[in-house]
Amino acid sequence: MILSWYQYSSATSPEQSDIYISCMESLEEWMDPCRISGGISYNNAPCVIKLEDGRTAVYWHSWRSPGVCPFEGTGGITYIWGALSKGKRLDQWLDPFLVFPDEEKQLYPSICRTFSGDFYLVYSKGYGGALGIAHSLDGIHWVKINDIKGYKSINRPDIAIDKDGTIWVVFSAVEDKRRKVFLIKSEDAINWERQELNLDIEDNLDRPKVSIDSSGYHWITLQTDHWQPQTFSNTVELSDNRAIFRVESDKTAGNYNWTINAIQMKNLESGSQKNYRFCGNEIAGIKDYVSVTPDCIYSIDKGFGLSRSVVSMKRMMGDEITSSFIYGDKPCEFIMDTQPGTYKTTITISPWLSGKVGTYISVNGTGIIQDTKKESYIIVGSLAPKARKWEFSKMDNGMDLERTRPSRIVDWKDNRRLMTWCYFSELEQGLALGDIATV
Repeated sequence: MILSWYQYSSATSPEQSDIYISCMESLEEWMDPCRISGGISYNNAPCVIKLEDGRTAVYWHSWRSPGVCPFEGTGGITYIWGALSKGKRLDQWLDPFLVFPDEEKQLYPSICRTFSGDFYLVYSKGYGGALGIAHSLDGIHWVKINDIKGYKSINRPDIAIDKDGTIWVVFSAVEDKRRKVFLIKSEDAINWERQELNLDIEDNLDRPKVSIDSSGYHWITLQTDHWQPQTFSNTVELSDNRAIFRVESDKTAGNYNWTINAIQMKNLESGSQKNYRFCGNEIAGIKDYVSVTPDCIYSIDKGFGLSRSVVSMKRMMGDEITSSFIYGDKPCEFIMDTQPGTYKTTITISPWLSGKVGTYISVNGTGIIQDTKKESYIIVGSLAPKARKWEFSKMDNGMDLERTRPSRIVDWKDNRRLMTWCYFSELEQGLALGDIATV
């Protein structure tokens, strides 16, 4: 079994991450991890394939163009990169190469090998505009085939192929203002047919993986996610002429995240209202808002602004309301001049909510949001041979605060089916491996 993952370069640099790889011969013995790529870029979403000559290829996306630091400017550029092992061992690698140097905004590559020995690659393109499909005879040189369109904010695809040559692709997309998981199949990688999953779950769903085992069972793993915007309100008493909003998060990787999308301050005595927006999207129900840019610093003349400038980057998820402000190494405040009085204060946020990370927002010391921790969990689905209906079940988090980022399910010895996932506990976080029959 071969496992590849990304890992932050240091505790204080979440904008930089490395790709690692390891393998095991038994459940107890793993090879020492080998770093494939890292340095000045944010490397993410690795996938692994075995080539015909026994070498290994790893593909991932990097949040930069060659020689450009990540998170620079307001857009960011992502490319898919690949690396080849020098031989059958995994401890020596050739220099990484660009897969599609003529195309920007490529994310989340996934590859499958057919039973005839060629390869298919699927990836997100345009930050949610479509999925790209490519074909290769050797797993190294790729020819683009077609795009998969017709879904909103399509993202994080995964691909598998069965013994009959049918190609299966699973991905997440937004439908009815909620992120859902979709499954499609094709005989030629050009014409696609949507499959019914019957996933009756109200939570947002993301990070799906698809696999087909040697017995003919089809498997899908996925997780619940909490990227969508939420609104919180509270009544606050202001005794001075200035409102100071402060965002504090449970510290992760030594950074803070400004997650407010909008602030509404309504004076309950006079009825006057001020609205501020921190994202590039329209927000339903808010009119006459004032846009706040990442470099909008408070001044007496202006009457509103941030306590310091922050870094900005377009969110890749493409959801309806997303703040463009991202990580910084210090807390940030938003300051606005106002009159003393009683105010209904409404905050719209779209943070990365989880069971591990909490967000706390206050105005002049009065809490508006006390805690936004939300548990994510993994869901496993199976489709038996010749069955028509998928069966899904929730994976228990056990003693962990949450479990996320499930892998594909793989065959193992003694008819065992194994899966990896990330776990977050009170004391640590890491990767775990388990048999789906017992987890």
